[in-house]
Amino acid sequence: MTHVIDGGGRLRAAVSSDDDQVVVTLTGEIDVASGPPLAELLGAALDCGVGRLQVWLAQVGFVDVYGLRVLRQVHRQGADRGIMVTLHEPQPHIRWLIEVAGAAPLLADHAAQSAPDPQIGVPDDVRTQREHEQQFRHRDG
Repeated sequence: MTHVIDGGGRLRAAVSSDDDQVVVTLTGEIDVASGPPLAELLGAALDCGVGRLQVWLAQVGFVDVYGLRVLRQVHRQGADRGIMVTLHEPQPHIRWLIEVAGAAPLLADHAAQSAPDPQIGVPDDVRTQREHEQQFRHRDG
């Protein structure tokens, strides 16, 4: 079953379930507009009495701080009920946000991941400036 999460249609969710899990596949953007209805949908999934809630993010192109807060709250609510809530296949820039925010335990594969590369997601001009500054520090110091 596919749900349009927000009135603007920026986030869609396909929901499937079996005896022990609910799988929610998201497409679009998770932000301040789509966050509250997403929280409601995921909360309803937790109310189903399953042991696991999987949230697939491969088709999500944007998550803001509000969206990340929603995902963390759902994870916490699941943990309080003994339900494992995991995020799967986020795009690299979204994975970076999750890891930098200290929310790596939400990722299904967090145990297998190494520390995030601090250069991922940094625009080239900023990266070049940092490299330039490091060269001067080494030369002058």
